[in-house]
Parts: sequence; C-alpha cells; structure tokens
Amino acid sequence: KGVDAIVVAAELVNVIQTLVSRDISPFEPLVVTVGEIHGGEARNIMAGSAYLTGTVRTWSEKSRKMVPEHLEHLIKRTAKAFGAKAKLTYEEGNAGLSNDKASAARAERAVVKLFGEEALSDYEGTLAGEDFAEYLKIVPGVFAFVGCRNPKVGAVHPQHSCFYRVDESVLVRGAELAAQYAVDFLAE
Repeated sequence: KGVDAIVVAAELVNVIQTLVSRDISPFEPLVVTVGEIHGGEARNIMAGSAYLTGTVRTWSEKSRKMVPEHLEHLIKRTAKAFGAKAKLTYEEGNAGLSNDKASAARAERAVVKLFGEEALSDYEGTLAGEDFAEYLKIVPGVFAFVGCRNPKVGAVHPQHSCFYRVDESVLVRGAELAAQYAVDFLAE
C-alpha cells in the first residue's frame, strides 16, 4: 500500500501531452517533450520519488506565457489523483526565432550571388531552441542553415545524436556567406 512515484511519473508523461493536443490552438506550434525520467532505487521496491525533465518550445509569446500555468495545473491535479504530491520547477528558455524579413532577403541575395539559385531552399521553420533568438530581440538579423549532411564523410545523423558529425567543408561556405552578407549590408 502506497504511492508508486514511477507510476505517477508515467501518467504525467501522458497527461502533459494533452497540453499540446487540447489546450493550445492547432494553428500555434507547440512542442512539450519529457526528455528524462528518473525514479526508484531498486527493482523490487516502490519508488518513493521520481523526477522528470523536459523542454517546451513555441514561436508564440502568448503560448510561452500560458504554458507554465497550464503545466502546473495538469501536474498538480494528476499527482493528487494518485495520492501523490508534485512540484513544477519551470525555467523559461529562449524565445522563438524569427528572422528579420529584410535581413533574410539580403541573405538570400548573398546565397544566390555566391552559390546560385539552386543553393536556396524553402524551409518552414523549426522549434529548435536557439540562443540567437535573444539577439534578434535586440538587433535585426538572420539565422541561416548552411547544411552539413554528407554521406561520403559519414555526416548523416541529426544534431543531438551521439553519432552526429559535421562535414567541415561546409564551414568555408558558411564563412563566405557571412562575408558576402556583411559586404552587401555595408554597401547599402
């Protein structure tokens, strides 16, 4: 007889996902990920405590502000339903990254000058966490992907994979792009 913290933690993983599917408009991107779950000390003893860690990512400032309150509500109510107690520690991360339109257009022109039209690619966006978003709150700028996937050198795995490798030859092209961008910016 008792509260098994691992069972509660497992339920929390499921309940937290309802934040995305039920509490936010489907037209506002939001990712809530539980990346770690830890609990218990032995295989034959109910866990007295457990903790989960994760990340929340969105572009919308409105969503960023409402998520902690909604998570707190879901977590407390779920824990209570199991006769457990839970505490949310929420640390706000970086804002969503949106390029300045004029800076993005300048970067596109620089890409075409250097590498041709075929080097451009449409990209919907990503909810990856990126410190550069904080710079863009202060100064207009652009964040660009230069592409480092190359099967010939084994650079085929995504970032955050333990097998991730960069095709370092693309770093030269990235430097060329940054220099061309700077020259074009200064010529305006």
